[in-house]
Formats: sequence, structure tokens, C-alpha cells
Amino acid sequence: MLILLTASLIAGATLLYLCHRHQGWLMQPLSGSWRWLGWFLVAGTLALACWVYPINTAILAWMVGLMLLWGTLPFVPLVRQREEGGARER
Repeated sequence: MLILLTASLIAGATLLYLCHRHQGWLMQPLSGSWRWLGWFLVAGTLALACWVYPINTAILAWMVGLMLLWGTLPFVPLVRQREEGGARER
């Protein structure tokens, strides 16, 4: 169950990030329908976590997961560029 919750939170947070106009992964942000799917996954993760775990634990883990993901997702393109740049030098 924990793997399902983690995967759906990652997918939902990533979709919400990719729908934002200042995201750095894609040339154009995703359309609004993907945003709804992202919100559905994020909210569904919270609802399912509250059903499986104590409510305090579920809300705290959900909030920490979102903060961690939304804090690190903007830096993924920078890591990709560094890896590609290092491979070209060799």
C-alpha cells in the first residue's frame, strides 16, 4: 500500500508541476486536463492515506511528501544537463 501511495503522490505532484508555466522540463506546460488529473491523484492519495493510516500521520506524510517533491522537481533539469555535459566531455 505504501508503494501505491508513494507512486500516486509522485505522479500527481509531477503532473501539477508540469502544468505550471514556469516549469523547466518541457517546452510548453501541459494542458488543464492534466492538472485535474494531478489534483485528483494528490487528493486521492491523501484520502487513501487517511483511510489506511492514522489521520495525523497521513496528513503529515502527505504534506512532507509534497514539500519534498515540489522542492526538488525544479532541479531535475539541472542534474540532467550536468550528466549530459559530463558525458560529452569524455
